[in-house]
Amino acid sequence: MITSRSGARSEYQKWVVKTLTQRGAVISIATQDTTERAGVEQLLREVSHPVTAIFHLAGVLRDGLLENLTLDSFREVFGPKVATAQHLDSLSRTLCPELEHFVAFSSVVSGRGNSGQCNYAAANSAIERICDARKTAGYPGLAIQWGAIGDVGMAHSMVGNDANIGGTYPQRIWNCISTMAQCMMLDCSVASSTVLADKQSKASAGGDGADLVTIVANIMGASDPSKLDHNATLGAMGLDSLMGVEVKQALDRADIQMSNKEIRGLTLNAIKALTEGEGESKKKEKTLGSLVLLKSVPDTTPLYLVHPITLDLGPLENIAQHLPFTVYGIQFTDAAPIESVKSLASYYLSQIREKQPSGPYRLGGYSLGSVIAFEMALQLEQLVQKGELAMSDVEYLGLVDGSPNWVHGRIEMGKDAEMKRAGVVDKPTGTILGFIREMFGSEPEGLYEKMTPHSPDIDKLVKIAMDNLVSGPMAKMVPSDCTWKMTNFTKLLLMSDSYLPEMVMPGPVHLVKAQDSYQIGDDYGLSDLCKGAVTVNSVPGTHESCVVDSAELIAQHIAAQLN
Repeated sequence: MITSRSGARSEYQKWVVKTLTQRGAVISIATQDTTERAGVEQLLREVSHPVTAIFHLAGVLRDGLLENLTLDSFREVFGPKVATAQHLDSLSRTLCPELEHFVAFSSVVSGRGNSGQCNYAAANSAIERICDARKTAGYPGLAIQWGAIGDVGMAHSMVGNDANIGGTYPQRIWNCISTMAQCMMLDCSVASSTVLADKQSKASAGGDGADLVTIVANIMGASDPSKLDHNATLGAMGLDSLMGVEVKQALDRADIQMSNKEIRGLTLNAIKALTEGEGESKKKEKTLGSLVLLKSVPDTTPLYLVHPITLDLGPLENIAQHLPFTVYGIQFTDAAPIESVKSLASYYLSQIREKQPSGPYRLGGYSLGSVIAFEMALQLEQLVQKGELAMSDVEYLGLVDGSPNWVHGRIEMGKDAEMKRAGVVDKPTGTILGFIREMFGSEPEGLYEKMTPHSPDIDKLVKIAMDNLVSGPMAKMVPSDCTWKMTNFTKLLLMSDSYLPEMVMPGPVHLVKAQDSYQIGDDYGLSDLCKGAVTVNSVPGTHESCVVDSAELIAQHIAAQLN
């Protein structure tokens, strides 16, 4: 039984409940007010089976300096957190005789404090004392002081997965689940779990290029920079998100401003050059390029994987590390044309054919990248028809949880939400607000009304949105490359919305789809777009998690097709 006063409101929440139900889970959603004793009593009495575990996750933030907080600021935080815990505690002692676990989610803020969160800290401390009392009385009781949690929740909605928050990094959700299982085996009433950002470079920041190279090499796990390939990108060396944060901080201290995407394309030689006074144009030349080597295996035919809508090659790197051949990521740059999917695909193909003049060609893409890869394969097939390529030169097209119809379907879901909100579909405004919700968890109040009169001028809309973000409460959470990302996210998504393939794919297509992703037919509509065979493999996970948790399995399916 899941409690939520508002119930399952979003289409995604309803879809999750439906999917879990189809897999055999018996789910009911209770909407009682658990801040009231009567609501909790009704909730516990309505459960049709013995209650063996209670998990209390509720939390509300009403941040502010102590001098600005009111009694209501405390009541709004204490109600869901403390009152609910008190009622669950007292009532479960009599109504849940088979209870084995009583787990309350607390926060490290309870023990270490955080500016502007004294009401939240006090509320979490209170539920810890409730668990202390339960344990003393012989009842199960455990409060877990979490640090920032990644992937979901309040902190993630504000700062994402890569921020350094008070000396800690967000703990990824799959690690939280395994950590919670370990905590539940402890004989204590309060446990704590954080990911400390305590890795220290063996060289100090500042100085010349050699110093910065040493710092970055230390972050990458090498005490001696000479042991690393100075011409390989940091992404190819295994840069993960946490390392990326540390590299970005080191570059910032050296007055070098770069986005996470640019950092992945850096080499140690480029870092050295950047600190030796090269101009901005040279920086771009060294750090940006369409083709980024993700894995090198001598004497193998390379696979080219197209970036997703997030413009991040991280998901592709996850897959590449498990493949037995060379892999290039195709990253978006300012030089890439985004008038249409066709023009962008043509540009990426020109980059590939400059690198690899003759076939066989192996193409793939994840999410939005699947649409671009599909068009690239069509353009290669057109060259086959013209006699400029042999049929065998188009060897492989692999799509990871995406297709032209799948992307259209996801976009239509966003349009439905806009219709419910405003009665009309303003694609540019809706897309930008979707980006903001994805990055920050919510959109500023009144921003839609400020933006929509200026639609469809994307640059004007982005300026309005950015002015609002940097002058409001989200200002500290806005990354330096937010304007760039917001602009290109919007243009790429709108470009994809208008894409229609000009011909049917004559060759075979391989789809690897996520079991818990948005579903649009067994093969994501590819059988309508292809004459050749469509091979479909499924892997566990959602659209976002499959390229992390199931990256090795995805790679195995790709390798099996190519073998």
